Amino acid sequence: DIIISDVHLGSDKKNGYQFLEEIRILNYVKPETVFVMVSGDNQRPVVLGSLERQPDDYLIKPFSQAQLSNRVQKAYLKKQALKSVYKHYMKGDIEKAIDECRDLITNGCKYRQACSYLLTELYWKAGQFKQAQHMLKPIMLHKPVPWALVALAKTEMHLSNFEGAITLAKQVVKNRVLAVEGHDIMAQCHWKVGDLDAAITEIKRSITLSPFSLDRQYLGANLARENNDFEFAKQCCKAIFEQTRRSVYRDVKHLCNFVRSILDAAEHAAEKGDRNKFQQEALITLQRLRSD
Repeated sequence: DIIISDVHLGSDKKNGYQFLEEIRILNYVKPETVFVMVSGDNQRPVVLGSLERQPDDYLIKPFSQAQLSNRVQKAYLKKQALKSVYKHYMKGDIEKAIDECRDLITNGCKYRQACSYLLTELYWKAGQFKQAQHMLKPIMLHKPVPWALVALAKTEMHLSNFEGAITLAKQVVKNRVLAVEGHDIMAQCHWKVGDLDAAITEIKRSITLSPFSLDRQYLGANLARENNDFEFAKQCCKAIFEQTRRSVYRDVKHLCNFVRSILDAAEHAAEKGDRNKFQQEALITLQRLRSD
């Protein structure tokens, strides 16, 4: 019922957040299971990559036994309070999960903010973007909080109000808290309105801050291909392959996409020397990974 995992689990093995993704996707844990991630690595990409998987808590080593006990207890009580929502969510019954979430908020649940955030995500899953907007705007008027600002920007993007979403995302980036999500939103919105240069700039900033996200790398690869930035597309495809090879998302298509991205870079290289270099890289990659 309680799992405490380090981020780094040894070379040539899954890391902690890949482990968390796998046990959730394959339903190896109960809805109320608490997952606490710990790490002695306080580098920003590692911390953000871990937090984006939404563990129930995250601790930086060193910490005392009392700190660990206190944080685990808080995470456990919160998960127990929201158990009914997670239960329906994991079964795929989004409407039931929404109803449970609403009931908890109406009945004055102690974890009102967590419920509101969870309800927003459920509305997105159900395609009920207007309901999400209706819930978030009063929160922003009452007491602007970073997560609600990000959620409102995402909601406006889902509603195809791209200019409004960009304006909100700029506030997110300016506030610095959750800035990665702000850059993600701006990249997607600029892409939707046809401003590829701005979209590429924003996704590069986002990847620099937090590279350990498949969705972010996929977006970077797609934007790069559309913008004929084949070197950046190759970097994104390489990151996708490396991040998936020991994860639940492991698939030969990621290797194929990586090799193809190298060949694309070779095909569009301006200099013959660069073309030969990329072709050699593709051959070496295939030979090295033949048995993978």
